[in-house]
Amino acid sequence: MLAKIPINNPGNIRISNEKFIGEVTPSSDAQFKQFSSMAYGYRAMFKILDTYRNSYQLDTITEIISRWAPPAENDTTSYINSVSSSININPNQVLPYDQDTTTRLVYAISYHENGITPNMAEIQDGLKLAGTIELVKVAGGISIGVIILVVAFLYINRKKTKHNG
Repeated sequence: MLAKIPINNPGNIRISNEKFIGEVTPSSDAQFKQFSSMAYGYRAMFKILDTYRNSYQLDTITEIISRWAPPAENDTTSYINSVSSSININPNQVLPYDQDTTTRLVYAISYHENGITPNMAEIQDGLKLAGTIELVKVAGGISIGVIILVVAFLYINRKKTKHNG
């Protein structure tokens, strides 16, 4: 596939009804989304992967890449093998749902789509823009972010009670 770096679309995300923060409309490309920066292009990739996991229960490289790059348009088997090799995880193994694995997955997809080494700082910026809270889960499905928010709320209210009481 041709690289979509000039339009800041490292995942070669096709135009659709779904709109992303940082998306430029209309895109200067007739088929692919355009983003205002590479960070926003990477943000969209993180958001899509989050949707794959949470809405479609896709949790292996095979499942994810089969949806990302369907066989009707791609050599999906080669793509799966490339990503699996890049992140050193069996393509049918359930992926850990953490920032490190998801970041490596974004890196591998970007590399496969474009054939050039992705800029890790831009990927990290995309992760920050995506909101890392959604990507970190603990036992029972409660996100670390929810726990942090509850602890912060309790801490702030504790301080208010001490000052008011």
